[in-house]
Amino acid sequence: MARTTRRPARRVFLNLLMILVIIGCLGIGAALGLLAGTLQTIPSPEALTYRPNLATVVYDKHGEVICRFMVENRTLVSLSQIPKHLQDAIVAFEDQHFWQHKGINPIRILKALWVDIRTGTKAQGGSTITQQFAKLAFLSHEKTLIRKIQDAVYAIQLERTYTKAQILEWYLNEIYLGHGTYGVEAASQYYFGKHVGELTLAEAALIAALPRSPENYTPRRYPERAKERRDLVLSVMAAEGYITREQMLKAQQEPIVLAELPEHSNTAQQFIEHVRKYLTDVYGAHRLYRDGLRVYTTLDLEMQRAAEEVLERHLPSISTQDSEGRVQISPQAALVTIEVATGYVRAMVGGRGDTDFNRVIQTTRQAGSAFKPFVYVTALRQGWNPISYITDAPTVLDEETGEAWPSNWDGVYEGPVTLRYGIAKSKNAASVQLLKALGVDAVIETAERLGISTLVKSGARTDRVDALALGGLTNGVTPLDMATAYGSLASGGVRAEPVIISRVEDRNGVILEENRSRRTIVLDEASAYLMTNMLSDVIYSASGIGTGRSANIGRPAAGKTGTTTSNTDAWFVGYTPEYVTAVWIGNDDQAQKLEFNGRTIASGDAARIWADYMTTILKGVPSKDFYVPESIIRLAVCSETGELPTATCPKVVQEVFRDGSEPKRLCSLHNPNITILERRICSESGLLATIHCPPAKIETKKYQAETGVEVGKGGLKPGSLLPQRFCDVHGGSPTETELPPEFMRLY
Repeated sequence: MARTTRRPARRVFLNLLMILVIIGCLGIGAALGLLAGTLQTIPSPEALTYRPNLATVVYDKHGEVICRFMVENRTLVSLSQIPKHLQDAIVAFEDQHFWQHKGINPIRILKALWVDIRTGTKAQGGSTITQQFAKLAFLSHEKTLIRKIQDAVYAIQLERTYTKAQILEWYLNEIYLGHGTYGVEAASQYYFGKHVGELTLAEAALIAALPRSPENYTPRRYPERAKERRDLVLSVMAAEGYITREQMLKAQQEPIVLAELPEHSNTAQQFIEHVRKYLTDVYGAHRLYRDGLRVYTTLDLEMQRAAEEVLERHLPSISTQDSEGRVQISPQAALVTIEVATGYVRAMVGGRGDTDFNRVIQTTRQAGSAFKPFVYVTALRQGWNPISYITDAPTVLDEETGEAWPSNWDGVYEGPVTLRYGIAKSKNAASVQLLKALGVDAVIETAERLGISTLVKSGARTDRVDALALGGLTNGVTPLDMATAYGSLASGGVRAEPVIISRVEDRNGVILEENRSRRTIVLDEASAYLMTNMLSDVIYSASGIGTGRSANIGRPAAGKTGTTTSNTDAWFVGYTPEYVTAVWIGNDDQAQKLEFNGRTIASGDAARIWADYMTTILKGVPSKDFYVPESIIRLAVCSETGELPTATCPKVVQEVFRDGSEPKRLCSLHNPNITILERRICSESGLLATIHCPPAKIETKKYQAETGVEVGKGGLKPGSLLPQRFCDVHGGSPTETELPPEFMRLY
């Protein structure tokens, strides 16, 4: 009976044992399958390149950092740039057996697993530097058993493929150290304001104390806690033999001295936004914020700061809030400087206040009289001279109101004036008369050649109208276009396309793009020089008539003021042989006049801003004259006729001419060998005036007695001969008793 009883029990035991074996095999198989599946998800280190997220750094022309675009503030450094005491501090505190293990520390892993099993929590602790780097650079940040296995396997693969030094270098560049800093160089700059290679032992120990929990030990928030942690790192370093006890004690006595945080700067805000948009469009947001591009711009930060400071110094600041609660500054302003020789943009202020809107590029405004040089240089292209005459008189007279158009800013019409005088005194009527003589299409063609890109030539509203001469435009112009166009004059007729980004490199220094200004000959150098010479009189006219007198900087310069009729825009665009700068002042609301607290802002303010700024940026730069082409000659001429002077000419001036266009004959008005007759002419009939002609219609003209040809401002007028009849519009021919004595001699 006993034997019968034992057999079933034995059979049950064997069955249970078999079941346990099967379950064990299944568990081992499942574990092996899980491990195999996990391993399959891990790419080999050889197939990967360590590419940390790097900030794109934007530099000015001198290599000074303008800004960074980033998701992680990181600057890569080599291990040789990292001091030995920082390397030792990290190894001592994070992974004491780093130089001995093969990627993992089994004892630390088993301890961590035992804690996980005993507490039922997720996997934690026990990671070597190599495992931490694998997690940070290539794997997820979740704390799971599977991820822990991946850490270990990947760490072993990394150690087989790369040297310890390479792994440590990568780790020190990858770790997060608080306040948005990644890697030891960025942290050194943020906490201590110095390069990592300049860290003291105590400072290095503080950096080494941060990787495990930078939020809890940051010295900026918890200085006492940070010091305790730093001193602990120093103690561990001494215990591990990296430093002596004396070194430890000395370093522990050092106070933590942090660098002052730089103030938030809005310098070059609109320029930065322009660069950001360009880089995003060309390279994409991912590369911009993560791929460590090196962007070399043409900006000169010293000139940029000077421009921003000058604008604030000269203009009032009226703050208001828009409907969305954003602060708006009035008046607004824009300034852009281009280097004449290169086309490089050296300064760009797109607005005042905290705004990304770039008024240098993104908005067009009426140019006012700043557009006039394009009319006058068209005349020079067609063979006119600075001393050629044009009539300063209205072209339209409203018979009902008696109002004349265009009106001059001073309300005075001066009749015949030279081109030089007309541009210097900004004569509206003379400029329109000149436009009509040249043809509006010729002026548009010149303006576009020089660099104006916004003119409208077709459609319901175009710029093919007389108001073009006064800068009354359909769409307006941008300050950048104005600077470009004036730069074409400054460079002797060569248009240089503005360049903002000179070079872009990838993180390895490979050049992705390199930009040089496209230079195009758009104007003969003689016309360009003559225009520059005339625009110099806007500032430096000997008679003081120039509207740009406030732009006097005591060295060769040329430029033009501009004010719109409704006083909503004020300009000064000027240049020296080195730089061309456009200054605009206005309001974003184009209907709002430039009037603040009883003060009216006009082109004189723009000229003063220009002068203050140009004086600043040219300080210490030797003064030089504008280049004079060989095709230019300088002659003494009669100021009234523009002809070669005689001994009887009342005023002789020096004038510049294109070679071959200079006067060849002696003054036809002040010549002792020629008899000059003065006659009163009725302007309505063009005939000799009588006592019946209204005084307002009578003008006195001069004629050579020998030829009967009119002579006056500009010299001989072959198309105008002395009339042989009296006015027949106002009462018919006079009787002999009504004639003055000189007429009896003539007839």
